[in-house]
Amino acid sequence: MEDAVIHKIRNRITRAKFGEVFFVSSFPKYDVEYVTKLLAQFEKEGLISRIAKGVYVKAKKTRFGLLYPTAYELVNEIAKRDKAKVIPTGATAAIRLGFTTQVSMNS
Repeated sequence: MEDAVIHKIRNRITRAKFGEVFFVSSFPKYDVEYVTKLLAQFEKEGLISRIAKGVYVKAKKTRFGLLYPTAYELVNEIAKRDKAKVIPTGATAAIRLGFTTQVSMNS
């Protein structure tokens, strides 16, 4: 039975597009602790990369290293998972509202 679960989760990750984000909650049919251990194992194998506790991503391997999704894409995925709405503030809000054209170097 365990081999079937490992196979199903591994297949879902290998079929996923590069940049797709996985959470422990992405696999609700299985035990949380077991999925956590499996994702950590897949990280050691190099199948996925850990971004934060319980947050993994299928990073694209290039000749320059791993290519991760942007911070904006990660925020949107976390907001989707938590059913939250993301509202820009500060400089980001000023740019989007057209009050300024200055773009900060940092997010």
